[in-house]
Amino acid sequence: METPNKIIQVKFWYVYCDDVPFWRDLVWYPLYPERRERGFHEAFLEGKTPDAWLVEVKDAALGVAGT
Repeated sequence: METPNKIIQVKFWYVYCDDVPFWRDLVWYPLYPERRERGFHEAFLEGKTPDAWLVEVKDAALGVAGT
Protein backbone atom coordinates (compact mmCIF):
# COMPACT_ATOMS: atom_id res chain seq x y z
CA MET A 1 0.00 0.00 0.00
CA GLU A 2 1.79 3.16 -1.23
CA THR A 3 0.94 6.46 0.47
CA PRO A 4 2.75 9.76 1.13
CA ASN A 5 1.49 9.58 4.73
CA LYS A 6 3.48 7.97 7.53
CA ILE A 7 1.34 6.57 10.36
CA ILE A 8 2.82 7.56 13.72
CA GLN A 9 0.19 6.14 16.07
CA VAL A 10 -3.22 4.45 15.98
CA LYS A 11 -5.51 4.48 19.00
CA PHE A 12 -8.95 2.93 19.41
CA TRP A 13 -11.28 4.54 21.95
CA TYR A 14 -14.33 2.79 23.39
CA VAL A 15 -17.10 3.68 25.82
CA TYR A 16 -20.00 2.08 27.64
CA CYS A 17 -23.24 4.02 28.20
CA ASP A 18 -25.51 2.52 30.84
CA ASP A 19 -27.39 5.78 31.46
CA VAL A 20 -28.79 6.93 28.09
CA PRO A 21 -29.14 9.83 27.10
CA PHE A 22 -26.33 11.23 29.30
CA TRP A 23 -23.47 10.79 26.83
CA ARG A 24 -21.69 13.91 28.17
CA ASP A 25 -20.71 12.15 31.42
CA LEU A 26 -19.01 9.17 29.80
CA VAL A 27 -15.38 8.12 30.16
CA TRP A 28 -13.64 6.97 26.97
CA TYR A 29 -10.95 4.30 27.35
CA PRO A 30 -7.97 3.91 24.98
CA LEU A 31 -6.96 0.64 23.37
CA TYR A 32 -3.61 0.51 21.58
CA PRO A 33 -3.62 -1.89 18.63
CA GLU A 34 -0.69 -3.93 17.38
CA ARG A 35 0.75 -3.13 13.98
CA ARG A 36 0.31 -5.97 11.49
CA GLU A 37 1.74 -6.56 8.04
CA ARG A 38 0.89 -4.24 5.13
CA GLY A 39 0.08 -1.31 7.43
CA PHE A 40 -2.91 -2.87 9.18
CA HIS A 41 -3.56 -2.47 12.92
CA GLU A 42 -5.45 -4.91 15.11
CA ALA A 43 -6.76 -4.93 18.68
CA PHE A 44 -9.05 -7.21 20.66
CA LEU A 45 -11.30 -6.25 23.56
CA GLU A 46 -12.76 -9.02 25.69
CA GLY A 47 -16.09 -8.83 27.49
CA LYS A 48 -19.12 -6.68 26.87
CA THR A 49 -19.41 -4.97 23.48
CA PRO A 50 -18.87 -1.19 23.81
CA ASP A 51 -21.69 1.20 22.94
CA ALA A 52 -19.43 3.39 20.79
CA TRP A 53 -15.99 3.31 19.13
CA LEU A 54 -13.66 5.99 17.85
CA VAL A 55 -10.52 5.36 15.80
CA GLU A 56 -7.82 8.04 16.05
CA VAL A 57 -4.89 8.03 13.60
CA LYS A 58 -1.89 10.32 13.95
CA ASP A 59 0.16 10.58 10.77
CA ALA A 60 2.65 12.80 9.03
CA ALA A 61 2.55 13.99 5.42
CA LEU A 62 4.89 16.49 3.82
CA GLY A 63 6.66 16.89 7.19
CA VAL A 64 3.51 17.95 9.09
CA ALA A 65 1.98 15.75 11.81
CA GLY A 66 -1.77 15.68 12.40
CA THR A 67 -4.56 13.61 13.90
